[in-house]
Amino acid sequence: MEKQQNIPTTYHALWCSPNKEDRFYPEYCMGTLCYYGDRPSLLTLLIPPAQGTISSHNKHYDTLWGKDANQYPYTIFGNTQQEPQWDNIEFSKSEYEVRAILRGRHIDSIHTDTFTKCIVEFPHLIDWAHNSRVSSNSDNSANTITIDKTKREPLLVAEVEDGVTYRLVANVAQRKNSDYGIDIKQRTTLTIESSKKQSIRWFLQHILEFSNFLSIALYAEQAHSSIYFTGDGKYPEHCPLLIELSKSITPNGYLIDFNKLKERLPMMMKNWHNNYEQLMPITNYLIDSMQSRKYQSSSDFLIVAQALDGYFKRFVNGKDGKDIKQYAHQIKKLVEHFKDIDAIRECNIDAEEMADTRHKYSHLIPDSDTKLKKAVDGEELYCLTLKGKILLTCCILDNLGLTIEEINQCCENKPITHVLKEIDDYEWWKRIPNE
Repeated sequence: MEKQQNIPTTYHALWCSPNKEDRFYPEYCMGTLCYYGDRPSLLTLLIPPAQGTISSHNKHYDTLWGKDANQYPYTIFGNTQQEPQWDNIEFSKSEYEVRAILRGRHIDSIHTDTFTKCIVEFPHLIDWAHNSRVSSNSDNSANTITIDKTKREPLLVAEVEDGVTYRLVANVAQRKNSDYGIDIKQRTTLTIESSKKQSIRWFLQHILEFSNFLSIALYAEQAHSSIYFTGDGKYPEHCPLLIELSKSITPNGYLIDFNKLKERLPMMMKNWHNNYEQLMPITNYLIDSMQSRKYQSSSDFLIVAQALDGYFKRFVNGKDGKDIKQYAHQIKKLVEHFKDIDAIRECNIDAEEMADTRHKYSHLIPDSDTKLKKAVDGEELYCLTLKGKILLTCCILDNLGLTIEEINQCCENKPITHVLKEIDDYEWWKRIPNE
C-alpha cells in the first residue's frame, strides 16, 4: 500500500520577483504555495491563456514575493524551477521548489539584516528544562486545575557573545476547543536575541548550534519544530519561518542534568559557541553514533574512531608542547586524562586495540594479514565502538568546561549507564571460566 503524503498547508497569492532585472512575464502571476513540513515546499504558478505564457530567463530565484487577497505578504527563498510537466493543462504552468517561507514580511534576501529576536520551539526541550505552570487539586466535590500566567524569570539566560543572548522560557498555552473541551499545553522555548538587526541566515546558524547542543544534553538528536521572528514598532506582527523539518528523537533521560548544572550552563553554552566551528564535525559524529541500530558495522566504529582522532588533533595535541601523531598514543593520553571517570575505568579501553582496529577497517586490510594482532570484529568490535563513544562524550563535556567531577556526574546519568550495560551484556562471555 502506498504511503499517504502529508496534506500541505496552502497559501494563494500573487507572486513576483523583487529583482527588477529578472522578473516574471507577466510580472505578477497567480499561484499556490504548498508547505509540507517533512519535504521541500512547492510554488505552482498558473495563468490563463489570455494572459500569455509564464516565462523567465532564470531557473532559480533567491527571493520571490507574494501577497494574498488580504494584502498579507510572503517572502520565499531558494526557489528552483522544476522541469515542466504539462499533462494537457490549459493554463500556463510553472513550478518551483522552495527552501524557506517567511510569512508577514517582504525582505530582499535571507542575508538581509532584518530581525533582532527569534523564538524557537523544540519538541523535547521541555524534557530537559521545565518549570511547571499548571497545578491540580482535588477533593470530594471537584477537581481544580490552576494555570499560572504571571510573568516569570527565564529558566536560563546565557550571553554567548557580546550582544547575543539565549533565553529558555517556560510557557503555557490554553485553548478552548468547544464547550466540551480545553487544551492546556506547557512548553519551553528558546529565545535568541541580538542587540542589533541580524539576517535570517544568522539566526538559522544559531538555531543549528543550539539544536546540536541540545542533542548532546539529551543524548538524542534534536531539531526545531517551529521558528518565528517577533515584530517591532513598524511591523508588530510575528513572522513565522517555515522550512523543511527534521525529526527529533525521543530522549531516554539526559546526559547533562539541567537542574544540577544550571549555574554552569551559561559558561558551557558560551564555550560551545566559541568552539563550534572546530567542534561541529566531531559532535556530528557523536550525534550520528547515538542512532539506535539493530546491527553495528565497521563504519559505525570508524565514525567514532575518526571523531576521537579529530578531537585530539584540534583540541589536545601540542598543548603540552608534544606533537603526538600515533593514534594509539593519542588514545592513551585521552584515557589518562579521564582516568578518574568511573565510566572510563569500567570501559578499560585498550589503545592498541583501538589503533589496530581503526587501521584495519580504514584501509580495508584483509583478515589474512597478521600484522594487526589486536584488531577485533563481531561483538568485540561492537563493544569497542561503545567504549569509544563514551570516551568521545567525555571529550566533548571536557571541551564545554566541565570538571572531572562534573563529567563523572554526567556519566552516572541514564544515557551512559545504558551504554555501559550494553557493553557488560556483550562481554559476559569473557567472564565465563574456561573448562
